[in-house]
Amino acid sequence: HRLEMIWTITPALMLVAMGILSIRVWADIRLVQPGSDEDVTQVEVLAQQFQWNIRYPGEDGKFGTLDDIGTFDPEDPDKSMIVSEVVVPVNKTVVVNLMSKDVLHSFFLPNMRQKLDAVPGLRGKLWFKPTRVGQYDLMCAELCGAQHYAMQGVLKVLNQDDYDEWLEPQLEEMRELVEYDAEDEEDEDEDEGSGDE
Repeated sequence: HRLEMIWTITPALMLVAMGILSIRVWADIRLVQPGSDEDVTQVEVLAQQFQWNIRYPGEDGKFGTLDDIGTFDPEDPDKSMIVSEVVVPVNKTVVVNLMSKDVLHSFFLPNMRQKLDAVPGLRGKLWFKPTRVGQYDLMCAELCGAQHYAMQGVLKVLNQDDYDEWLEPQLEEMRELVEYDAEDEEDEDEDEGSGDE
């Protein structure tokens, strides 16, 4: 009887001790979000059967505005979709804002040890700091339909100069789009004003 109690209580105590010791590590990974003053790269990801749609904020730093890089609307005549390729700079915290368009998906970056479910109707957030330049797998780790196997992507980690070189043409294209839209609004205002006279 005593032996049974020993081999039951000993593993239980070991598990409790491991749980207590891992609280700080878990807090560092999932609970302590990057500060607002920290320089981070924001990325918005919309999961859908069977691709990852990517969007970056424009110069205003906000999602859902005209100067966003990439779009989630396949009918958008001005912007092209960025599909299954996340580009980020090395040694800088990346914050991924995650959503799902249709069913449950799971955003999985095995090399970054990051995984988060994309649940329809909810917004999730995960963050990581890549420390090596390279190309890494992005997968869906949740059975999301018949072509789940095809829902793969890539995380490209570039040095800062290469990232800036990739980003600048995207921002320039969005600047032109915003200027073009502002000119159209001015023309419409002038037409309305001349019609009132």
